[in-house]
Amino acid sequence: MHAAHSACLLIGICAACSNKDDNPTGTAGEADGTATSADTADAEADLRGNCPDGMVEIPPLQGELGEGDPILMEQYAGQQVVLHDFTLDGFCIDRHPFPGDGQPWPSDALDWDTVERWATMVGSYGRRLCTVAELMHAAAGPDNWRYPYDRFEFRDGLCEPGDLTPGAPIGTYDSCESPYGVRDFMVRSTWAVLDEQAGEDIRAFYYTDTGILIPGGGQYAVWGGSAQQGTFYAPNNYGLHFYGPGDPGYVNESVRACAPLGMPSPESASAYAAFVADFVASGEGFAGL
Repeated sequence: MHAAHSACLLIGICAACSNKDDNPTGTAGEADGTATSADTADAEADLRGNCPDGMVEIPPLQGELGEGDPILMEQYAGQQVVLHDFTLDGFCIDRHPFPGDGQPWPSDALDWDTVERWATMVGSYGRRLCTVAELMHAAAGPDNWRYPYDRFEFRDGLCEPGDLTPGAPIGTYDSCESPYGVRDFMVRSTWAVLDEQAGEDIRAFYYTDTGILIPGGGQYAVWGGSAQQGTFYAPNNYGLHFYGPGDPGYVNESVRACAPLGMPSPESASAYAAFVADFVASGEGFAGL
């Protein structure tokens, strides 16, 4: 994704999994023109579960996530979350990148300070920046897929191809969907909290007697692949790279929120909807936060 980032420390990952057709939890692959608005509403309600509007309920996980292919492990040594067991409680995640379905992709860059401001603001509404482990599980599904839409292989044309200048609004590509029904993971990378489960091996890899050689100390990571495959990190569900405070921002990165299971109060839901609407109406993008 970022050809100019080659000097950055990073990390990637991949996985072995099962065919989506064997476990069609999401809605991708439905025949065009056959679903009514009621069908769509029912499907979205099923995905939402015990979560706020616009989010998807992700079930608990006790199982493996990470790259298990020896060839890819060697190719992206130090850039991958190596296959191991994870334990995650159920959680809610935005189905689409911020600011949400049908909205234009933001055209200004994200950097450390901007992400911190955004995380603080959404925290006022009971939401937070997702962890790397949560993003991995939401994208890879219960069977640890390497790509959101395929067990092993990158498939051209299923997601928005323009990570820098997307040609269509967020959510346009129904086929760009994970096994849990979360969309648009393979368009832009996503800022996340580098949690202990996803970050243990990574921090150990970059640790020296002078400290951890990760910008910002590894508090945040920029997770995931993109529509562009010729990147300097593993360009799939598990690629990670890092920036610290003061590093330049990049347009082809995104944020999405996670939250604990449960419905917000009507007041909180209304306030968050107003926050998103104001963000879109301002036309200033993340610079206006």
